[in-house]
Parts: sequence; C-alpha cells; structure tokens
Amino acid sequence: MLTSPAIRLLDWSTLFSPIAETTEHALAWSHLGLAGTFDENTRKAYNSTFLISMPQPQVPLLFSSLLQREASACREDWMRVAAHLGLSREGASLPPDHIALACELLAHAWNRNERVLLEGAVERYFLPWLELAMERCDSSLKERLLAEFQQDITTLLSAPAQAN
Repeated sequence: MLTSPAIRLLDWSTLFSPIAETTEHALAWSHLGLAGTFDENTRKAYNSTFLISMPQPQVPLLFSSLLQREASACREDWMRVAAHLGLSREGASLPPDHIALACELLAHAWNRNERVLLEGAVERYFLPWLELAMERCDSSLKERLLAEFQQDITTLLSAPAQAN
C-alpha cells in the first residue's frame, strides 16, 4: 500500500508532467493542498515558468537542462534507478531525467524503503534542482508550489523508515 509521502510524490509527478491535462494538474494541486487553485492565471504562470518560454523555460523540468549536466549521464542514472526498482517504460514516456518521472520513481523507492536510493537522488538531483529553481522562479509559484515541493522533498530525508 502506498504511504502518504509516496502519494504526494505521485501528485507532484502529475503536477510537473507536461502531458497531464489541465484538469489533472488542478486535481494534483488540490490533493497537495497548495495555496489557491490551479485557475487560468496559475496555469499561465505555470506554463511560462516550467514549459513554454524562449529560448527555454525559466525552470526547465529536465535535470540535465537546469543543472547543466551531461544529458546522457543523467538519463542513464535515472534508467538505472528504474531498473533497480524493477520498473520499465512502455509506450510514450517522458525523458528519464524529467522531474515528473523522477518523482514517480521516488514514490516507488519510498514505498520499497530504499533509503540509500532516496537520499542519493534527493541530494544529487532534487536539492540542486530546487536551489536553482528557487533562484530563477520570479512568480507566485515560488511560494505556492516550489516551497511546498522543497518541504516534501526534504521531509523524505527525515521521515522514519518504513517497516517492510
């Protein structure tokens, strides 16, 4: 059974997914208890911050892009995580180093009590991504979304281990 941190990670995965519909984003926003609603103004701010901007979004959702790391190495890291968890991709999917897919993988790692994997992923990818995202995000999304995401991610490191 999925635990609360895992469910929240799956909601974050939906919220950060560019292939999710606006109604799915709104539902994830509500499930996460984020301030306000995912209305038209929030959707526009979200899209311009994370998805659509020239030459690239303020806060790219690909770890390799925002962290300026070798894309193939980042993708290989996340494909190894998926393989370790016994997960495989079927059909259309996001790039392996996309934060939405990484949140999904963290949810599975949490559920399997993979503490070393969780700590490594959070320290190597999520915390550096959050630091840069907080610097670059100049909209209300910084407090309404990123601060909440940061709190959930850091809580993973201090949450008690689960019984298997």
